[in-house]
Amino acid sequence: LGFRDLEIFNQALLGKQVWRILQNPSCLMARILKARYFPDCSILEAVQKKKASYAWKSILYGKELVSKGMRYIIGDGSHIKMWNDPWLPDHPPRAPRPRDGEIITGFKICDYFKPGGHDWDEQKLRNEVLPEDVIWIMKIKISPHGQQDLLGWSYNEDGLYTVKSGYWLGTHLPRQQLIQPTYGDVELKQRLWKTQITPKIKH
Repeated sequence: LGFRDLEIFNQALLGKQVWRILQNPSCLMARILKARYFPDCSILEAVQKKKASYAWKSILYGKELVSKGMRYIIGDGSHIKMWNDPWLPDHPPRAPRPRDGEIITGFKICDYFKPGGHDWDEQKLRNEVLPEDVIWIMKIKISPHGQQDLLGWSYNEDGLYTVKSGYWLGTHLPRQQLIQPTYGDVELKQRLWKTQITPKIKH
């Protein structure tokens, strides 16, 4: 019927405030919050501290959603962490997975280019990355004129966050919810349902 999930819609609205801080770091709100809560990092890396205000806790809640939808666009690949930053155009964006399951920190995407060029070193990728992720990577075309790696919103063509796209992401995230078993012995209940008595007695 088109009813909105109010909790997710509220989170998408809070995400808009996070986006304002990212786009306008010199505005008064951004400078006050940065000086108080994240002086040494980006708001996407900020964490909740002791005695945090209700407003800041709310913004962090919006940041959770924004962080899941951000993706790096490859320029020269010198600033994107190969195994940590979200740069694969998956849903949601993510980093590739290593073939042996062990993430080695310190590598940048440019370390997986061919020497002196902007083409992928396919053999090196196949040696270190899961095969299904290699397929994703080989589809990404690298511009020979790319100079700067950019971080943007993955769910709009212009790379800009909107409440509508944030709400869509919030309602389409893969959710792993475990179904809790009902109370009582499972085998006993199965035997009860098979008995030749009226449904009223079974209940």
